[in-house]
Amino acid sequence: MLMDSLSERGMTDAVAQVADAIRKGVFKSIVVTSRQSTPDGRVWQEFKTVIARPVTVEQAPDYVATYAPENRRPMVLKQIAPLITRSVSPLLLRFAIEQALVGEVSSTSTLDLVVQYVEALRAGRLDLSADDMLRAASIAATEAVRESLVPREIDQAYLRGVLVKEADGMVFMNARNDKAVDPAAVIEMLVGCGLLNRNKTNRQLQFAYDPVAEHLTAWRTAQGPAGNGLTPLKNRILLAPDSAIAHAMAEIEMPLRAG
Repeated sequence: MLMDSLSERGMTDAVAQVADAIRKGVFKSIVVTSRQSTPDGRVWQEFKTVIARPVTVEQAPDYVATYAPENRRPMVLKQIAPLITRSVSPLLLRFAIEQALVGEVSSTSTLDLVVQYVEALRAGRLDLSADDMLRAASIAATEAVRESLVPREIDQAYLRGVLVKEADGMVFMNARNDKAVDPAAVIEMLVGCGLLNRNKTNRQLQFAYDPVAEHLTAWRTAQGPAGNGLTPLKNRILLAPDSAIAHAMAEIEMPLRAG
């Protein structure tokens, strides 16, 4: 069994439930992904820890070889070269590879890769404007990250309330910008396109990919004006400089300061 994102589960006893399943021998083998270190306790002592690290420049050719046909690898490597001058998230690098395989890599930063990914989920699939897709996605990301600075499950009713309040100020519009879209329908769109997953047990929502949530939150928090209600969150992010979301924000704010 694969238990993904154990530390981000909204259930307070998620770790205890997994430990209980291990103790009873319910599964012969189990893989657990988590942002936290292995919990204390005898049941976890036999687990082998594998730390997932960013892909380095030296590792990029091997990584590309996994996802690109042999005859297209040189072209892909050439296109993604500007994005791998330093280590990069494996997920975001895969976004770049997929972008190169279908056309030109137009992204110049990891945030661009995330925005392109969000747009690819929408275009031709959802009756929601591009701006409102990005707005709704970034709002959902912010709420998923707000509590602990790492993406966690969020209650669907809570997210709907946040989107309703947002729509009171500026409604969400369809792709043709001629009809309003109900916030509840927006949530179903985010789930239907694969940006969010719905936990079948507790019906809570979770981002399919944590780096996407972190970059969208960093973007929304960094570009918002003073007094937009995000200042406390931004201050908390700045107080955790080693967090993934702080790194994303630093990358986003660097060109803003330069400009």
